[in-house]
Amino acid sequence: MRKLSYLDEIYNAERIIKTDSEIIGYTNNEVVFRLSGINDFSEFTLIDGQGFDIKEQSVEDKIELLQVEKDQLADTLDMILTELIPKLLKGE
Repeated sequence: MRKLSYLDEIYNAERIIKTDSEIIGYTNNEVVFRLSGINDFSEFTLIDGQGFDIKEQSVEDKIELLQVEKDQLADTLDMILTELIPKLLKGE
């Protein structure tokens, strides 16, 4: 169980995720607390040196990342086929 301290309050959750403007606590995959509109995270402390959990990517984010990786691989393959292989065949 992770523990978040803020203004003399302790918030408990299995996972505590920090985004750009909020901190969300989850237990059994359900939100148990949400602190929103945060501009300054310096007052928030995870007890016992714990770190924030990583936010799970949405399906849309995963698809977008895969599309970028696919495009990069396609560019690399195109360069290999159009530039490197002809040079190798010519003995360059």
